[in-house]
Amino acid sequence: MNEWHEVYRTALFEFNPDQLRIKLTATEQAICERLEVLSEESNYEQQQETERIAVAIRGLRLLERLRLDYPPLPREAAQERCF
Repeated sequence: MNEWHEVYRTALFEFNPDQLRIKLTATEQAICERLEVLSEESNYEQQQETERIAVAIRGLRLLERLRLDYPPLPREAAQERCF
C-alpha cells in the first residue's frame, strides 16, 4: 500500500480529538500528493487506487462529522481542497 493508506489507517483508530485533527490533516496531505502522482498515470491499477482514495475521502468526512462534530463540508469548501 501507499503512504496515504497507512496514514489513513492510523486516523481511523485515533480517538483523541486533538490527535485525530493532526492525523486527518496528514492524511489529506498524503492523499493530495498521491493524487498528483496518479494524475500522471493512466492504467487499471491507477483507476483502482483512485477509487480506494475516493472511499477513504468519504471516510475522512465521516470521521470529521462523527468524532469531531464538524458540519458536512459545503461543496465550495470541498473544491478548495485537492479532492
